[in-house]
Amino acid sequence: MAKLVNVKTRKTYENSEKNIGAPNMNQFIAMCVGCNYNHANFVKLAVERQDMSESLNITAASC
Repeated sequence: MAKLVNVKTRKTYENSEKNIGAPNMNQFIAMCVGCNYNHANFVKLAVERQDMSESLNITAASC
């Protein structure tokens, strides 16, 4: 995943795993593509969910 989004340092990757910071839009799209998800569907799922504490059904975002 780090190679897909061109992360240069291990610390940046570790912070991402700990939910510290967030990827930029290009990195987010690269992660979606690398995991075979449609980035637009992924964002739509996140925006349209009613309960923010519920997990996303990410299989609905797959290509």
